[in-house]
Amino acid sequence: MEAIFTIGNFYIDIISLIALIILLIGAIKGAFKGFALSIVEMSKIVVIYLGIKFLSEPLSKVLIETEWGINWINKLGSQIEGMGSIFAEPFTGGEQLPQIIELLKSLNIPNIIIDPLSELIVSLNNSGGLSLGMQISQGIFQYVFIAISAGIVLVVISIIYFFVLRFAKKINKNKVLGGINRLLGFVFGLAINYFTIDIIIYLISLVALGSPDLSQKIATTIYLNNEEIFTIAKFIYNNNITKLIIDSLL
Repeated sequence: MEAIFTIGNFYIDIISLIALIILLIGAIKGAFKGFALSIVEMSKIVVIYLGIKFLSEPLSKVLIETEWGINWINKLGSQIEGMGSIFAEPFTGGEQLPQIIELLKSLNIPNIIIDPLSELIVSLNNSGGLSLGMQISQGIFQYVFIAISAGIVLVVISIIYFFVLRFAKKINKNKVLGGINRLLGFVFGLAINYFTIDIIIYLISLVALGSPDLSQKIATTIYLNNEEIFTIAKFIYNNNITKLIIDSLL
């Protein structure tokens, strides 16, 4: 395949052209946003994930001990106890499970609820001598409060990021920092999109290992076997950072 255009030994093939466009888009977008805003936006997802992962469970334990948390557990526990005498008695072990399942089925409770509920019942610890209904209620609300806690963490982090993003946007307007911020944003956007292309080319090269025709097509397109010709795609292929990292880990 012939190059789209050439400048001496510098060739622009179709893959290199696509890579160049992606790089320019990243650079322009980065310069427009600025380095600070780019970093803040990129970190938001990571911070939300880590916040939910590490804060949801501790927060749920606090919520479950509140007065309204205890009231919810007791209310649901009482309702479950009213479903049958076995739920009003202390749970003595997994040998009661078949009887419990039959009772749940007689109440026309669907299997999609019975199956996870059975797993919950088997995992219960009756060291406190509570009724089965109250233990089930506690088990259910553990997950409910984790979900509520995750929502609280998400909202709090989102509010914090709302103000951080507003501050980051204002940096571009600063006479001293604005130019530096945009220049760093240009470099950062260029780097991010470069690594994105790097990963894509690495994945394509893995696929090409199982397809001689595809491998030959790529080699021909980016002039892989011609040492006198330089192309962007060829440079990324021969100096693939993703491959170097993965090879070093294996």
